[in-house]
Amino acid sequence: MILENYHIYKSQEIINNPRKAKEQCYIAHNRWKEAAGEYTMQADSTGTYELYNLFSITSGMPFFYEIYKEVCQSYRDWTGDTGPAWMMSWLNSHKQELVLDWHDHFGSEYHGYITIDSRQNIKTKTKFHNYEIINELGNIYIGHCGFEHKVVVQEPYEGIRHTIAFQITRNQQLKNVGIPVF
Repeated sequence: MILENYHIYKSQEIINNPRKAKEQCYIAHNRWKEAAGEYTMQADSTGTYELYNLFSITSGMPFFYEIYKEVCQSYRDWTGDTGPAWMMSWLNSHKQELVLDWHDHFGSEYHGYITIDSRQNIKTKTKFHNYEIINELGNIYIGHCGFEHKVVVQEPYEGIRHTIAFQITRNQQLKNVGIPVF
C-alpha cells in the first residue's frame, strides 16, 4: 500500500479538555525532570528523547493513556498495519525562542506529533520543504520519516508551547524501539 506523505487526525481527548491537556503536560514535564536527574541541567525533554518514553513516565495518568490509544489507532488507521510495531515518544516543551529548527527523524518508518496548544494563544506551523501544517488544537500529525521540518512561530507568544512527539517502527532490532503499539 502506498500512503500519502502524511495524515492529520484529531485528538478528541485534547479538543474536549484543552486546559487539562496543558496541565497534564506540565505534570509530565516534572516527571521527566525527576527521571532525568542530572540530565536536566544539560538538556531538555526534547534533547533527551532517546532516554525515556513519555507514555512510560506518565504511566498511571488516565489522560496520557487516552492519548496513547488515539496515537495507536491513528497509526493503525493510516497504515493499515496490524502487525507488531513500537513507539518512542517524548514531550517537547519550548519557549518561543527555542522552538525546533530544521531536523528529521531517522531510524523509524513513521513519526508524528500532537498539538497541545490552541491556535488562539499559540500560533505556529510546522514547515516541511514541500508542505506545511498549521498546528491546531488536538492535531495528531503522522507521516513518513525522511522529511526535514521545523517549527515556525506565526505570532509571538509567552509561556511554554507543548507538543507530544513520537516515532513508530516495525523494526524490533533498532535501539530504543520503545513501547508496543497495540
